[in-house]
Amino acid sequence: MKVIKIILLVVGILCVSQTKAESKATVSDTTIIRLMSTFQFRLAANTLNGKLKKTSKKDFDKLLYYNNQLSMAYIRLMLVDSAMTHARKSMHLSAFSSDSTLISDAWKVTSYSYNRCGNLDSAIFYTKKMYAYAERHHDKRLMRNSMSSLGTIMNQNEKFEEGLKYHKIASQLSKEIEDTLSYSIMYFNLGLTYSSLNKPDSSLLYLEKCLARSLKEKNNESALDAYVMISNIYLELNDLKKWKENTLNLYNLAEKVQNQKFIAHAYNNFLYGLIKSNDFKEAVSYGEKAVKLLDLYPFQSLQIEVDSGLYIANKALGDYYNAMRYFESYYKRKYSLLNENQKRELSEVQVKFAVKEKDLMISQQKLELSHKQKNIQLLIYILTLFIFIILASIVYVIRNHRFRKELYKKEKYLDKQLADTKQWMEGVFLKDNFIPTVFKQLPFEGESSLVNQDILSPQSILYSELREIIERQKLYLNPELNLQMVIKLLGTNKKYLYEAISSNTDNNFRNFINRYRIDHSKRLIEESIRNKTNSNLSELFNECGFNNATSFFRTFKTITGLTPKEYATEVVMDIKEESQKSESV
Repeated sequence: MKVIKIILLVVGILCVSQTKAESKATVSDTTIIRLMSTFQFRLAANTLNGKLKKTSKKDFDKLLYYNNQLSMAYIRLMLVDSAMTHARKSMHLSAFSSDSTLISDAWKVTSYSYNRCGNLDSAIFYTKKMYAYAERHHDKRLMRNSMSSLGTIMNQNEKFEEGLKYHKIASQLSKEIEDTLSYSIMYFNLGLTYSSLNKPDSSLLYLEKCLARSLKEKNNESALDAYVMISNIYLELNDLKKWKENTLNLYNLAEKVQNQKFIAHAYNNFLYGLIKSNDFKEAVSYGEKAVKLLDLYPFQSLQIEVDSGLYIANKALGDYYNAMRYFESYYKRKYSLLNENQKRELSEVQVKFAVKEKDLMISQQKLELSHKQKNIQLLIYILTLFIFIILASIVYVIRNHRFRKELYKKEKYLDKQLADTKQWMEGVFLKDNFIPTVFKQLPFEGESSLVNQDILSPQSILYSELREIIERQKLYLNPELNLQMVIKLLGTNKKYLYEAISSNTDNNFRNFINRYRIDHSKRLIEESIRNKTNSNLSELFNECGFNNATSFFRTFKTITGLTPKEYATEVVMDIKEESQKSESV
């Protein structure tokens, strides 16, 4: 019955009070608040699905609110897969929201969903985020939620004393914020934790409080949970009269509200009670009723309990064929839920299982063979996937290296072109008849026409003066350099300067200056590597005219296609290639 206890404990931590007091967010919906606060979770889920379809994809806060509420509704309905789906959507949407209340609610439903799935590492992560936010903002309601979650996590790790401590804190916080709708859940948590500590009297005290309050509030889900646990405790105490009374109450309430899952719970409780009374034939009949219901309304943990009970009852009746059939079903379901250590323990139980008939032996051998084949297939699949990942990684690294190499070559080529252009411009304006050889091959009719028509245009002359003053005074190294400063130095105006830059380059003023800064940083990187001095790339921006490292890295990547680190790597490789060539010569 411990699996049922764990599942019910997870359900017990969930906060059902979705009242106006809890909805501090800028987005709220009175219809949803009313349905959640009156425990109409199925209707709330249907309503929320309809609202999500009508909500604009751009209204992130409203989408986040509805997904938070829908995840909580599914948690209360124990539809864990659906709850997790919408919790993940909430976490994605929270990145686009600035509403701290909606974001903290997203952490809450995500923590609860992971907790319900048994993924405790992730549950702890989001619970810590909840706790930190609650402590920072003095939010007692969220603090209560995080304490409940921590209590459940401790119980699932069998640290029941720690779990009890956190649940007591959660209960006290509920009283401080006067959240009366959460009292039944707090009582349930305490009752279930005391049960795990083998303190049935304390457990029954709180579970009875939970039951009374749930019936008064017409919270049928919570009342049914309480009946299940109370019935189980009385069965463990061998109080068959109280066990039968509470199991009948459980069945009658479940029938009244047509909750098939809890009807199956009632059949399961009858199954175990009749086993304890040695009425195995009647026990089997109730167990088979539970099986039929669970085939229509699957609930994994309860199916495991029923399979185990039917195995015990059929074995006691000498019906070894059906005993083994239910044992196999129990094993398969249990195996899919447990971790590796528990799986090994379960395998040991299977090996130690006493086979009394030949048919049982054959069935057991077939079962073991089937699992071995599945393990071999799984191993082959994992190895194939691993090899594929390695090959894909190698291909990616090679292609990425080639791409970086090409970008580096492009930069070196551009550097050479800029140097040639500078030499040419100096020749035109400083030496009347000088044109470098490389430009004599350009497709134009005579050198003089190029010089007279294009090179000596006002825009080209101003552009040449701009380059000369920028390069001679190294103005680009000044982080405070702006357009007005350059205009003043050149004795021109904004319009002429823009025309000079745009007619001679594809850049604007900012990009023009940034290109100088990046070229300067490239030279510093190369000098540092050739001189074998350690240069901190993250501090290089100070020497290149940038205000901060972020701007430097972003601009470097935009202009060169490489990060400073990647560029430095290519420089090292280039130097090695030069060294190898010189040695070979």
